[in-house]
Amino acid sequence: MISLISISEMAKNKFYEDFVPFYAHMMVENETFDNYDKAYKNSKEQMDKFFFDEKLSDQQHLYDIYTDDTKIGFIWFSQKAMHDPNIAWLCWLTIDEEYRNKGYAKETILKVENELKQLGIKKVGLNVYKKNEQAFKLYKKLGYEIKLMRKNHSNKIVNYIMEKNI
Repeated sequence: MISLISISEMAKNKFYEDFVPFYAHMMVENETFDNYDKAYKNSKEQMDKFFFDEKLSDQQHLYDIYTDDTKIGFIWFSQKAMHDPNIAWLCWLTIDEEYRNKGYAKETILKVENELKQLGIKKVGLNVYKKNEQAFKLYKKLGYEIKLMRKNHSNKIVNYIMEKNI
């Protein structure tokens, strides 16, 4: 069984500082952008909205994921999506490599969905890169449906926007 432990303000600030360049690299690696400078600018704009916009900043939930006393991952979700305040958004989920394929990601998502239901949220959305086949399969198995396929500058599908009614 997993536990979600909210991270401190200091840890949130560190996460923001580390995540902006990390996400920019992810966007280049997954061919969303063809150069790092454009990706960094986009990453910073998105993170600034989530963390500093007065309508969104207090809606961010960042948790370390634990099983027993061992930290095994991290999840970040927003009670409101940037594009639609009626949809919660699963922003980031990672399970440490040695704990993958043991059901922890599924258990975490279900726990977050339950928490969101208790807050009156009826729909959850997420973005998954096409290359992340394992995550895509998990989301499909949990009932998430493709709502949009995003293409890059070369008209190649690079990621999916998925949603689920909860």
